[in-house]
Amino acid sequence: MEQNSDDEMDDFMEGIDNELQEERDQSPSRQNKTPSESDSTIKLLILAAVGVLVLIVLMVILFTGSGGLSKEDLAPMEARLNQLENRLKTLEPLIEKMETIDKRTKGIERSLASLRRSNSALKKQITAVNLKVGKLQKTRVPAPSKSKSRYHTVRRGDTLYSISKKYSVTIDDLLKRNKMKKGQELKIGQKVLLPPTSP
Repeated sequence: MEQNSDDEMDDFMEGIDNELQEERDQSPSRQNKTPSESDSTIKLLILAAVGVLVLIVLMVILFTGSGGLSKEDLAPMEARLNQLENRLKTLEPLIEKMETIDKRTKGIERSLASLRRSNSALKKQITAVNLKVGKLQKTRVPAPSKSKSRYHTVRRGDTLYSISKKYSVTIDDLLKRNKMKKGQELKIGQKVLLPPTSP
């Protein structure tokens, strides 16, 4: 019976070692697990270890109560029990680290949510500014011409026709700019306003 319980204890301890090793190996991929999955795995391991401890204690009590086990028989069981307790103590820092990681993860998630909200608000503001800029560009008022007014001083033999050909403008444009009527004669020395030149 004692050999059987020692084998069971060894198997159980190996199982816990294997599970702990898998947890350590998978720690980079733990990022994909939700905090509740991680917590439930650790809690399950702790509960299993506590359950085994309780079974061992019950077995010790049963065997000692009937007087069937000696102190020499109990010594290996106590050693195993101490090993189990030590291994459970090594889990405590892991649990604390997991809680710290969970807190940090939640903080990062809150920060990301805040950044997403800010990003969304900024996109809306940029869109509104772009729309205003687009409207302003469509209604842009042309800048006043910086070219100076040009005049032609009438000389003997000048006509509206000859002036229009010389400056490449139309007769109608000359008439409008100078508030003249068709057929009105030009006087020598008169200044005729010309359209400004293109820059």
